[in-house]
Amino acid sequence: KSMEIDLSDYDRAPMYALNEILWKSIKGADSEMPPPIHRFRGATPD
Repeated sequence: KSMEIDLSDYDRAPMYALNEILWKSIKGADSEMPPPIHRFRGATPD
């Protein structure tokens, strides 16, 4: 699966797929990766 990802530039790699490859390489092929958590807070008007 990792051989199919274009790694010529870091912005080309799909974030979730790359994270899943890294997760499974460390935790094991049968491990479940937790869902991503996105925490972004934009600027609030004063």
